[in-house]
Amino acid sequence: MSLSLRALMLFVLVLGTTGCRLVDAPKGRSPLLPVTASADAVTLEIFSAPTALGNPQLTAMWAQVDEQPLPAELRRKLAQNGLRAGVVGPGLPDALVDLLKVTDERVASEKRDTVPLETEAGVVLRVMQPRLGKRHEQVVSQTYDELSLLRSVDGHVEGRTYYKADARFEMRVFVEDDSRVRLELMPELHHGEFKNRFASSEAMLIMKQERQRQIFEDLKLTATLAPGQMFVITCLPNMPGSIGHYFFTQLNGDKPVQKLYVIRVAQASPDRAFWEVPKQAGGELSSDLAE
Repeated sequence: MSLSLRALMLFVLVLGTTGCRLVDAPKGRSPLLPVTASADAVTLEIFSAPTALGNPQLTAMWAQVDEQPLPAELRRKLAQNGLRAGVVGPGLPDALVDLLKVTDERVASEKRDTVPLETEAGVVLRVMQPRLGKRHEQVVSQTYDELSLLRSVDGHVEGRTYYKADARFEMRVFVEDDSRVRLELMPELHHGEFKNRFASSEAMLIMKQERQRQIFEDLKLTATLAPGQMFVITCLPNMPGSIGHYFFTQLNGDKPVQKLYVIRVAQASPDRAFWEVPKQAGGELSSDLAE
């Protein structure tokens, strides 16, 4: 008797004596359970909305956007580099409602990963549940074959040309004890050809393909939002060649189009101040919060 035949007979014998059986997957569906969000997950809705450069609706919108949460010095640097940002909500200005094509019609959760909100190319809604504290790259521009950037640094202008470049935000998300969500957005340019790079992870060397990065640390944006609030970012309309221009304009035919980038906190963790934390026999806290 061949070795393979003896192994097969032994396998059948074991199944018969132990009552085990092969997995019988339901027909017509996956045996895996659908992925669902945990009760303490953070859900963000990210809108990308094009509009005419210098649209008068933007002036009406900014009249109702709170820019004061950003430090005055940061607002000055943003303006010098063609950027503008602020917090709005939970009530939305009518102008922003129009720009984002917001309606009362709800979108099914299974269809909300990337949702065009109008029939023609225009406003897009993307829904994500980020891992807290981890790096998430948000690409906000097209890829430019050549990009001549003018950057304001400490009162003077610097110029540099980048090739095969696109604009991104490094986004990190944190939950505060009062259930608000802190967003940290670092503007970056990724440029050049992909190159191999070795990185260590859990005592292992991992090879990654990455491009060069130009990081604009002095323009880092931080906003703390309650559920329902939005963080609005766009460019100033008359600053060609600036960071804001390359991040938030694009060509529609031969006409430049300005883009709004809006992040809304749709769901946040419950207020930790009301969590019950059991005590161990020694009076010490027994919880992840007691670190």
